[in-house]
Amino acid sequence: MRAIVVIVCMSGCVHRVDMTRVTLRDPSDVAIEGSGSGSAIPQAEGPLGPGLSEHDLVLVGRPSDVLAFDGDRLKLHLTRDEVHYCRGHRCDRRVLDLQADTPLANVTSIRAVGAVADRRVIPLGILAGSLLTGLGGGTLAYELAEHEHVGFGPAPVVLAVGIAILAVEIHARLARDTVTVVR
Repeated sequence: MRAIVVIVCMSGCVHRVDMTRVTLRDPSDVAIEGSGSGSAIPQAEGPLGPGLSEHDLVLVGRPSDVLAFDGDRLKLHLTRDEVHYCRGHRCDRRVLDLQADTPLANVTSIRAVGAVADRRVIPLGILAGSLLTGLGGGTLAYELAEHEHVGFGPAPVVLAVGIAILAVEIHARLARDTVTVVR
């Protein structure tokens, strides 16, 4: 029974990616230096991908890791590591490492975002979890009542796996991003 409690507690964990979203008044008032400094800040790859999305600059990492205040200037550290293709054991990695600098007057707000990293869920996970939980619970109840072992697997393990699948599915479907206003 302890295994069931441990599995249920561990299935309640959600992996979040720390991101920092800086809203700018004028995105063109940002000085850029570093690898790829000849180009502009890259466009974001999705709703919260690293890069520039309209007036929001999205950085991967906590605000304390990617932002530095220097008098009346804000220094931003934008990194992106991309794998374009892999052949055998060698992969073509392209790393973008930019240092951006903007006046504090150009910054509207700074928000720390904890984005849910994996929103994929098993399509029939709730059905499979329910069936396994019912099968494990029913078998366990039958074995305890009749004092005999049913031959298709240990009932507590089936029950624990069913509960874990149900907990992961429900938690993944209900997980939301967290947003904390820094400035």
